[in-house]
Amino acid sequence: YGPIPDSGGQSGGLMPREIALSAAGVYVSGTAPGAAPMGGMHLPGTSGGLQAAPAGGQADAFIARFSHDLTTLHQATYYGGPSHDDGWPIALAEDGVYIAGVSGSTTLAGLETGAYGDPPQPAGTGAAYVAKLSLDLTSALSASWISTGGWDMYPRTMAVDADGNVYVGGDGRNGLFDTNGAFQPARASSNFPDGFIVRLSADLSQVHRSTWLGGSGVERVDAIAWGENAIYVTGHTVSSNFPIAPDAAL
Repeated sequence: YGPIPDSGGQSGGLMPREIALSAAGVYVSGTAPGAAPMGGMHLPGTSGGLQAAPAGGQADAFIARFSHDLTTLHQATYYGGPSHDDGWPIALAEDGVYIAGVSGSTTLAGLETGAYGDPPQPAGTGAAYVAKLSLDLTSALSASWISTGGWDMYPRTMAVDADGNVYVGGDGRNGLFDTNGAFQPARASSNFPDGFIVRLSADLSQVHRSTWLGGSGVERVDAIAWGENAIYVTGHTVSSNFPIAPDAAL
């Protein structure tokens, strides 16, 4: 796709947000304009994919898979339901590609096999999700909500560890699932967003644990990586009481 694509008179366009590489190709995720008259078709290469057209609302998430030299668009797909759906980070595993985001839809492909498939409450108010698609982008393997509703949850980063567990980091003010025994079971501030980290099984059938990370001010988690017996995150804080280990370098 060398020439600049024709927008068809539409002012909105694709919003790519994340990229990942594997032996299967180059994967790009983000948010695409929704169904007409809101947006219409802006994503090429969707024929044969999981979702060939926008499902409704102002936006859908999307994933596209390219050859390593970017000369071939192997496959693209929308991912969303009848309301507004955003796509943010992606992560790759040997048997699938993960995407996370926030959605106002009550139904998404793959939720029937995930840990939390029932519509988040309050229904239709936007919640954070994680989905796993086949590497060829033709099927949804699983999906799960990872927060309650409220539109104020933003998954921004993902990582997959050596055992296949999936970690999602971000920030928000809604509720998290399975925080019992976590480092920080509740938000430290009632007014401002805290960072969060969620750990799920490879097939998304279990949320192993969720934790908040923050102090009395605003926090966000922007990047996450796993190491031996530890998860590393980096981000932003304005809190003077952000939890810092006593032997930290700074």
